[in-house]
Amino acid sequence: MNIVSSEIADEVVKRFLLLNLFLRIMLNFLFAILMLETVGFIKTCFLNHVMEARIRIGWNNFRQLVPLLTVKDLSL
Repeated sequence: MNIVSSEIADEVVKRFLLLNLFLRIMLNFLFAILMLETVGFIKTCFLNHVMEARIRIGWNNFRQLVPLLTVKDLSL
């Protein structure tokens, strides 16, 4: 009976270690996904600021040209 309980205990330990390994792998995988999403979010925010700046510059350039474009007696 002692041999059987020892085998059962060994099996329980093996399953516990396997489950522990699986959970560690899953946590590392989820952490990697979270980091990739965070980097993507940061890149998206940075690109949004760059786009906003380019649009702002474009509108400022357009506003500077409006007086030229609206002159009625300008000959081309």
